[in-house]
Amino acid sequence: MLHYGIWIVALPLLSFKTAPWQLNKIAVSRRSSIFRWGVIGVFLTGAAAVLILWGGFLADYPGTRDTYFTIAILHVLAEFPFLLRFL
Repeated sequence: MLHYGIWIVALPLLSFKTAPWQLNKIAVSRRSSIFRWGVIGVFLTGAAAVLILWGGFLADYPGTRDTYFTIAILHVLAEFPFLLRFL
């Protein structure tokens, strides 16, 4: 829950002065309309993933938890070489 809380609550609070629907404040979306639609797509994909996870947790908590942590561990392992580079 701590990990989930950081990603869903704490990180958006870091940009508290900017409303999330103001796409012109996001540097990538100012390049062209293709990038703007890309940003919108990323946001919608993230929202869909959250809804799917919530539904999965409601339907089958142990199975969804195992799947979520497997993906999270793979994500950390993918970042590990980059972290070692900074040492």
